[in-house]
Amino acid sequence: MLSDIVFAGYALPSPDIGSTRLMYKEWAEGSGRTSSGTATGTVRYSCWKLNLKFHILPAAVKNAIDNVLIRNRGFAQLSYKCDGQLCSGLYYANDPTYSSEIICGNGEVYYVDYTVNFIEKVGW
Repeated sequence: MLSDIVFAGYALPSPDIGSTRLMYKEWAEGSGRTSSGTATGTVRYSCWKLNLKFHILPAAVKNAIDNVLIRNRGFAQLSYKCDGQLCSGLYYANDPTYSSEIICGNGEVYYVDYTVNFIEKVGW
């Protein structure tokens, strides 16, 4: 479970169930599988990819992520807890999407079904 997520100094709310943390591998040229299904080749590097989902996200948090995408070309410090272990590194935000925008009577704005990927900067 992912918690205590801070991206570029902005605390994010706890993500929804269904958010994932996966190891992504970049394989060297010529890598692949044999006809028997055995993997061959070399892993050039591996990095973490977080796919975070939020049913409702305040505009201030969405805007902070957008600002990092523009100002830092997406790269910023990200820290989070995963299964009780503190993890951190340089990540970039990629593919932010949402299904709709809600404007409340008091003027506050929220985004519905917001999803964003954070990918660790390694081996670039």
